[in-house]
Amino acid sequence: MKKSKSILSKILKTLLILIAAFLVFVVGKIIVLRQSAVTHIVTKNNVVENKTALPEKKITYKPVNMTAQKENSIHIVYNGKELNISDDIYKLNLRYYVNPEKVLKAMNLDVKSTGNSSFKCGNTHVDLEKQSFIINDTEHKLRGKSITINNTQYISINDIADMLNLRTHWDLKEKKIYMFTDHKNISAPAKSSNETAKVALIRFEDVSAGSGQEEDTNFEKFRILGDYLYSIGSKYNVTWIPRYKNPGKNIDNNLLTNDTFSNYEFISTLDHLIYRGATIGLHGYTHQNGDTVSAVGSEMTWRINTKESDVRAIAENALNTANTLNIPVKFFESPHYHAVRKQQKVLENYFSIMYEPYSGYWNANPIKTDKSLYVPAPIGYVKDEHGEAVTKDILKDSTFSLASVFVHPYKEFKFIKLSDIDENGYVDYTYEDNTPVKNIMKAFKQTNHQLIGVDELIK
Repeated sequence: MKKSKSILSKILKTLLILIAAFLVFVVGKIIVLRQSAVTHIVTKNNVVENKTALPEKKITYKPVNMTAQKENSIHIVYNGKELNISDDIYKLNLRYYVNPEKVLKAMNLDVKSTGNSSFKCGNTHVDLEKQSFIINDTEHKLRGKSITINNTQYISINDIADMLNLRTHWDLKEKKIYMFTDHKNISAPAKSSNETAKVALIRFEDVSAGSGQEEDTNFEKFRILGDYLYSIGSKYNVTWIPRYKNPGKNIDNNLLTNDTFSNYEFISTLDHLIYRGATIGLHGYTHQNGDTVSAVGSEMTWRINTKESDVRAIAENALNTANTLNIPVKFFESPHYHAVRKQQKVLENYFSIMYEPYSGYWNANPIKTDKSLYVPAPIGYVKDEHGEAVTKDILKDSTFSLASVFVHPYKEFKFIKLSDIDENGYVDYTYEDNTPVKNIMKAFKQTNHQLIGVDELIK
């Protein structure tokens, strides 16, 4: 009996020592992570102060080589008039390309040549050699890089719409793109000066091209949402799932191989959102595994894609898609935040910003590692009809955590109503005031926060 008690006593002592050692390790880890936390981030004169310095990532991309092809099945309508250019449209990287001189003249717009590869139309100056256009002294890179066919330069319809400040409506059944002057007169507000504000972030979650055969108007509503945020001077972030899969319905919408009119509209939407101030990031590659559906399933967990090669394949496939389609991506967020620390370490080789908590710690403020910055969204996401819960949390104006929230955009789309196309090819809309995003924006303004792109946190 005495011998049994002695053995039991030794076991208990050993367990206590192990528990104590574990607690010391955990406390030590927490102290180290807290020392790496970035807190009280502010902007001054619209610029983030004390940006986090990180080493530059040097990544070799493997874009898919695509060649421009003639497109004979679509029609482009401008302010109610179909343009007589259907025999001179090309397609490349899910963008439709046109001869800008021919299109602008067909629109009855005044075009003045300013050089071999540059021209001016209204207050827009286009320089194809620099692959950019300038409006009101602000330079914008062409979303679809110009291409040369038979010694003639072509640019994407997406860029023409943005440089002329036009809205678009895509008729998926008739394969028509309606371009029209926006009666809403959307413009950016004047930038404030000599003002200090606290940093805030909003992220739109689980954005994908779906099946590639959508018949609804969600992409158009997303563009309208982007216009609204632009009009109030708010930057925003979008998490993109590059490849949508639904094995149960035999759907695999690979944007590099699936040439559908809807996919062209999706890329046009991303282009427009970027033009309107969005920062795009990757939300996995397919955001699923096995028989699960994208945006529902997980892609990385302690049991799924655990090998380093698996994680690298996810990152590289997603990056190659983005690079091929010329969509600049600035961050990564693992699906459902399910990546474990081992997987996060691999992802750090590719991304300077991990838009998620540091696995195992769930930080309330950004944390810097040797390679990356982990940016959380501690306010959480919109679960109710009008965003009341997250709005209340924003109004608490906590000084202990980052003001960061995320929204599934479909929660906002129900408050945007589109009218039918009128005789002038115009699609009007109404946008209600009591919506999740608008309520969030009001709360951030009331608490003196400025919305930024997450990439503005680093240098």
